[in-house]
Amino acid sequence: DCFRSIKNNKKLLIRNPDAIRPYQHVLEALTAYLMVVEKQYDDNSYRGAYNVAPDKQGIKTIDLITLLNKQLHRYSYNLEYEISDNNTYYESQYLFLDNTKIKNTIHWQPKWDIEKALSEVVDYYNNLQNSNNIHDYINNVINEYIK
Repeated sequence: DCFRSIKNNKKLLIRNPDAIRPYQHVLEALTAYLMVVEKQYDDNSYRGAYNVAPDKQGIKTIDLITLLNKQLHRYSYNLEYEISDNNTYYESQYLFLDNTKIKNTIHWQPKWDIEKALSEVVDYYNNLQNSNNIHDYINNVINEYIK
């Protein structure tokens, strides 16, 4: 939604700016899921549910937007937003996930804090807009992440 708003030169509508969520980069979740699947393939005792979450227990949505804008300014992008007064949807104010089980059982650890995750997301967006070879860029990011 953030990048679609930038691309379309429209303001992002934020429904619940003070909602706290455990935002993380998609590579964190994908890596964790692959580790779980690998363990479960070899040993049925690893079956079950696992929470994949950052160690820091969340950030307010409005603070995420502020951090994102800081990263966007490196490339002269700006995310404009407004707070929506439409409260027709129920949303929990706090969403916390306990990642203790996956850390202790599968030995997964989050690598990127929210600032690094947002930096990578903005770098990706900039490369997507300006690169002829986004696939090489993505492969480089993945290879750097899994080192």
